[in-house]
Amino acid sequence: MFKRLCFFSLTMSVCCLTAFAQPSDEWSGGTAPAKAEAGKVEVSRNGSAKVIKTFYSDGSLYSEMSFVWSLPHGEFKIFYSNGQVYERGEYFLGFKIKRELFYEDGVAKSPEIEALERKLRAVDMRSNVHMHNQADLFFDLARGYLKDGRKKEARETLEEGIRLAPFYCEGQLMLAEMDMQDGYLPQVVERLQFIRKDCKDKKLLSRAERLHVEYAILGDGQADLLLNRAERLAVEDAVLDDGQADQKLPYINKVLYVAVTANVPKEISGGIIKKVIQQYAVEVRLLDNPYVAPEDLLAQSQERYLDLIIQRAFAKLTFEQLNSILKKTEMEGRPQSLEQKNFFYEAYIAQTEGAQSLVYRKNALSQQLDADLMLNAAIPVYQALLDDAQTLGVLILTEQDIRADDLNYLFGTADIPKRIGLMSFARFTADRPSLEKLLDRSVKQAFSTVGFIAGIGRCTMPDCARAYPHSLAEHDKKGKKICNICLQNLAEVYRNTKN
Repeated sequence: MFKRLCFFSLTMSVCCLTAFAQPSDEWSGGTAPAKAEAGKVEVSRNGSAKVIKTFYSDGSLYSEMSFVWSLPHGEFKIFYSNGQVYERGEYFLGFKIKRELFYEDGVAKSPEIEALERKLRAVDMRSNVHMHNQADLFFDLARGYLKDGRKKEARETLEEGIRLAPFYCEGQLMLAEMDMQDGYLPQVVERLQFIRKDCKDKKLLSRAERLHVEYAILGDGQADLLLNRAERLAVEDAVLDDGQADQKLPYINKVLYVAVTANVPKEISGGIIKKVIQQYAVEVRLLDNPYVAPEDLLAQSQERYLDLIIQRAFAKLTFEQLNSILKKTEMEGRPQSLEQKNFFYEAYIAQTEGAQSLVYRKNALSQQLDADLMLNAAIPVYQALLDDAQTLGVLILTEQDIRADDLNYLFGTADIPKRIGLMSFARFTADRPSLEKLLDRSVKQAFSTVGFIAGIGRCTMPDCARAYPHSLAEHDKKGKKICNICLQNLAEVYRNTKN
């Protein structure tokens, strides 16, 4: 009887292990290189042992793993598409006893790096706003890459994080240190200026000050000069004040068209057009007819928003939480009619965020337009202009509040492939600013949106008008011009554009 029990226990253990040890892309317990398309699978057997090989669609080896009695046993390898080993290790009867990770050039990779990369791949990538709260992942991963001696990957990752959170002082300081090593001195100066002005952390300020003292600033582009503090500040001010004036844009025979909704003041549209002409060195024309959104756009915007929130609720709430809301609204399942959606939405927000948040959200919902729907509706209206080879793009200005997806609001957005953008100055009027301040805020946003229309990406410089703000306060922190990096990127776009 005892032998039978032992045999039964061993059999059940093997079956359980087999169920959890089938060959897949997740053998590594981490994130293997993604296969563009599944290739062939080869199985070679030798008694109770077998080796399974899987291949990329181009025929190159993707993975190789040994099994005994259908359990992973022995060595395994997973490969990058260039043939370099991504991961290798060893199993003993289904239990992983050894694991090593590598970069594409064969250098060993820390397990911590792989874990952070996996976390980053799971982040909601729908928009910069959704990713903003995950910006720390980029900074943690960049620090890890630096520990692994991967400076190129560290810079790329750090820049991605800074594009999401340009006012993060430690990230700007890390980039300043890299810029100093790589000889990008004007960028070093601007980042350190921002840190001294905006940072409250004494340790970071001390690091920034050491960066001033320990490294030479290339004052004339040829000699290393170790300057005292006053001299350094003078050099920095000269770079910041005059650097942009020295940057020239090549000629581009293109036209940016500006459309406005009915209630946009001429002072705002005219002021934006004037500044865009100066900063982007492009012809700008105000269209005669105002843009008129579809009559049902507000209703469409409201229902789309309700659908997004309801979808999120059904995906995130526990059964008990969801059942509680359904009971309050006297519903048996997912709401179908607009009336049901409103009832569910109000109960959900009140339960999860509170009555005060519900009042704010309902007020916004009654006025906000969905930016994606508005852009999609505008594209056919301006399709003839967009198809014209001489058109740089179309910018729509509106006084109406806008949002996208389940976000609270947007300052602006753009459909980059179609070269059409939308910006709203509704949020810029919240504190009843002077006309001068309202125009200043609007011009900064116009610079950002026009940059996307023209084809340049988000900026990493905190003082650039195109830095990414997450509040009106951050928007006000930004400089009034676009930075030299953006101007250089814009110049490259212009040079590569057929006139």
